[in-house]
Amino acid sequence: MSKVWRALIHRDPGTDIVDWQLNSTSFSRTYSQDDLSRSDEHHFTKRTGSADLPDIYSLGERLRIVGRLVNAKGGELVHLTKTLNSVSFQYRDKDGALQSEEYSADDLFRIQQQYSSDRGN
Repeated sequence: MSKVWRALIHRDPGTDIVDWQLNSTSFSRTYSQDDLSRSDEHHFTKRTGSADLPDIYSLGERLRIVGRLVNAKGGELVHLTKTLNSVSFQYRDKDGALQSEEYSADDLFRIQQQYSSDRGN
């Protein structure tokens, strides 16, 4: 079985699976406003029917958090990059200056918990 596994993923048996995933090729996607709206509508029932916090690793939840952060600063989102463990984004502030920020998954989770706590109050 281990020979088959190694042949399927073409990796050194000494390499950790997480390292293998992190070394995969990066790619870029562009979403239109309609794409994001459809995705949000599709997942809306999952979010509203559950008492649990949404999955912090999902694109939709990261976009919601980043959107709240940018809106709180009176800005406009320009570019977002999502990795396995972080999200970075650029936005134009109220004065039109380009700003950049980056948050780890742990940071996003804390922000998510704060928003959820504020919503409960």
